[in-house]
Amino acid sequence: MKSVSQCFMSFKGGVLLLLLLLLSGCMSSNRYVIIDPSTAALRNYSVLEVRDFRSNLSEPEAIALAGEFPSMIVSGINDYNARHSDARLFSEVTRMKPGTDRVLVMESTLLSYEKGSRAARYFIGFGAGKAYCTIQSVFIDKTTGKQVLKANFEGELGGGFFGGTSKQAAREVVDSIITYLKKNY
Repeated sequence: MKSVSQCFMSFKGGVLLLLLLLLSGCMSSNRYVIIDPSTAALRNYSVLEVRDFRSNLSEPEAIALAGEFPSMIVSGINDYNARHSDARLFSEVTRMKPGTDRVLVMESTLLSYEKGSRAARYFIGFGAGKAYCTIQSVFIDKTTGKQVLKANFEGELGGGFFGGTSKQAAREVVDSIITYLKKNY
């Protein structure tokens, strides 16, 4: 039979282990901010065409990320559609679509990107070394050339297993876009 002190030590070790597991998990978040509300129902569009990104940042890593974003968005929404065939977001999501009928074009600019410090996220946590990313997207009716919606999409990584990778902040931006589209498509 265990003594009271042995039970307490087992309990304390279990709590410590649980705390370490919780802190090693990914602490990421995302959000969106609508700048100009939608002037048309997004359901009016069957195709989302994601154009090349521009970057307001001149750092090589930010420019490279801007180049990767369109494919990340296309694959992120297509993956969502594959898992949710009953609640698809657009019948097609692509980089280029010939024609203009029922096509919504997404033109975006990378506004901010900070890869933060992986070591600080791992060893300190609680927001130290945070990675974050913000894009601004304008959605345009391809037929008329008129703006339908303008929004900022943001993602951040405050910590994670072994500090997490700064690319998680970019993936959170994609999740933010999907969250917005799920609520409004």
